[in-house]
Amino acid sequence: AVFRYDPSRPVEKILRIRLRLRPQALTFQAVKEIDDARRYRRRPAPAGFREALFERDALDARFWNVIERAGDSLEPGDGRRLFREMLEFADRLRRRLGRIEALRPIHEDSVALLREVLKRRPVDTSAVAQIAALDPFLTLDLLVLANSLVVNRRRSVATAGEALERLGPGPVTVLVERIAASEFPHVAQEDRAGIAVRRASIAAAVAAARQASAFGVPADRAYALGLLHTVPYADLLAVVERMELAPGRFRAALIEVHRPLVGRLRAEGWSLPVDLETVLTDEGSDSRPAAALIRTARATLPDCALGPLPATEIPAREARATAVEVNRLFDFLSLPPALRAAAEGR
Repeated sequence: AVFRYDPSRPVEKILRIRLRLRPQALTFQAVKEIDDARRYRRRPAPAGFREALFERDALDARFWNVIERAGDSLEPGDGRRLFREMLEFADRLRRRLGRIEALRPIHEDSVALLREVLKRRPVDTSAVAQIAALDPFLTLDLLVLANSLVVNRRRSVATAGEALERLGPGPVTVLVERIAASEFPHVAQEDRAGIAVRRASIAAAVAAARQASAFGVPADRAYALGLLHTVPYADLLAVVERMELAPGRFRAALIEVHRPLVGRLRAEGWSLPVDLETVLTDEGSDSRPAAALIRTARATLPDCALGPLPATEIPAREARATAVEVNRLFDFLSLPPALRAAAEGR
């Protein structure tokens, strides 16, 4: 029913229940109902996983973003084929992001090193930190566990050292035992996507730590930001490899258009620090220190980088010094060397 308050209208006492209700109370209730109706009409802006990110309308618009970024001329037949590929890609990506994964597989050589650490009790957390510095997935596992109960992401930890300190020796020991177990999935040494992600991670981490002071970022945090900037690429490259998408501008555009989206969802889902989210979602124009630092770090060794690079001039001396340090780590991990270093070192 609809009720209208009219203070001048005479009241006909039909039920005679003698209800004592002040006019102010009735007026207040009417105002409250009006306010509630307005609130219901104003739908809050969706955020996070509540957005229709993989609905058909969103995918239609995203497809044209991919085509524009790829810059290829499009025939009707090719357009239909590419659109079907993008729909399959988006569906696989949606299912991958929706899976509940407590921990990410780490590299096989990290497993071997962790097993050596486990032979000595109590577990040396500083040794775990050193191993995590060369494995972005191990660092990510530490951060996800350490931030799992964080409500305000301003309190989220960003480095492996901070995560180990927050967790404490007991939980760290349990975690190391879990991920070093033979039945736990690991990233094989011949995994092409894993190799590409690891090379890009370590190269950017070393470069970022060297240039951190120029951007006002602590060196250890800069290293972590560089090491983890590839988190979206790990998901995206895994999907394109399973689909066996042919390399080319369309595949590259498909990855880059979805990268900020994946970065934001992963940052929100894992309670990663806000400055790390700015790195994961940066599309090349974010002026905040963390994003600007990692853009510069990625451009230092372009042969190791994933995705498009900014037009940044890196001094040759800095590039050579970074390459020497990076190649030392690559040699220890049996990774292909940085090509820039090989070319400039001759």
